[in-house]
Amino acid sequence: MDKKRDKTTITRHGHGFYEVRLDSWEHFHSFLFRRMKEATHGVWRGQRDSGWLLEPSFKRIKDVRESKNPETRANNHLRRFKRAALGRLKVEQIPASGVKRAAANEWWAVGQHYDLATPLLDWTYSAFVALYFAFEKEEEPESGCRAVWGLNPDVNLRKMKAYPSDHYGFEFINPKYAENHRVMSQAGALTRVNLKYDLEKWIRGAAPPDSGKDYLAKISIRSSEEARKECLCMLNKMNINALTLFPDIYGTTRRCNMAIEIGAADYFPLLGR
Repeated sequence: MDKKRDKTTITRHGHGFYEVRLDSWEHFHSFLFRRMKEATHGVWRGQRDSGWLLEPSFKRIKDVRESKNPETRANNHLRRFKRAALGRLKVEQIPASGVKRAAANEWWAVGQHYDLATPLLDWTYSAFVALYFAFEKEEEPESGCRAVWGLNPDVNLRKMKAYPSDHYGFEFINPKYAENHRVMSQAGALTRVNLKYDLEKWIRGAAPPDSGKDYLAKISIRSSEEARKECLCMLNKMNINALTLFPDIYGTTRRCNMAIEIGAADYFPLLGR
């Protein structure tokens, strides 16, 4: 594999947000360690298309997107889930009662584990796990680039600007759901903002234009079928694959399927070709 020339470009937009463009996934490692040693981006998220907004699954539902009261829709959705989950969850899976908002977030975290559409966004403390999720899906992005987002979780964005109280502030959530082994394997965390906003829009609206701090970074990485295979094979050698990120039978099937896509001898040699 020929080493590609590093043509990294950085564009700062103010309000604590900047964009990075990489011509190759091979430059991701060097960018992290050469230019971000002092950065405060503590959590990361990979998305298949750099053109996608930072929106949770619930916001991507057409009826919710067009609703004038998406938070009310979310509350009703959560009530339905809690009612329908009666008798289907183990005692240790049921979130403890407490502060209303915090208890709701714990229920959302349980639902997220079982593919419920929620107002939460998944993040990981590992930039390379985020890189895996950016390149995991076979379909190529319409924008031509995949994306890894970096977020500073120590920022209290609620104090930056006086939003109406019913909008809530930025929330960083470390779920307490003990049975969620995927969160542990993926070094995961969750965030939540009001459903009227995507996270980038929220941050750029809350942070002052000359804040002097980096709150959010978007790293766009040029994609191709060959680049995807190379990237996933390299991450596999770092022990970052579906088998380690999903410690259940679901992870097993995902890794075996990927071995067919990429080539078993390169990705899962125990299976042969």
